[in-house]
Amino acid sequence: MKVTEVENDQEYEDIDELDNIEDETILERIAALVDVIPPTTRARIYASTQDTLSVAKGVVGGLGTGLWILVTVSLQVVVPVVLELEREQQAIQQEHQRTQAQQVVA
Repeated sequence: MKVTEVENDQEYEDIDELDNIEDETILERIAALVDVIPPTTRARIYASTQDTLSVAKGVVGGLGTGLWILVTVSLQVVVPVVLELEREQQAIQQEHQRTQAQQVVA
């Protein structure tokens, strides 16, 4: 009976340990890696991450600037064209109304 009690105690300890692991957050798990990963490797990971973030910021900034230029130029070109098309449509409609009025009179 003594062996069974020891095994049961060990199982309970394992279950308690699993409960503690489940309560850990991702940040706590990452922070625990500090003890496992050597300082030189951590420095390389940090430098790579900083380089990647710097490149990503540059790309996003460049895309934002490019998009801004594209939108403003499009608006400067498209708005006058749309206004001119609307004016042309009104002129055609007026011409059509005049011809109908002349046909009714005649």
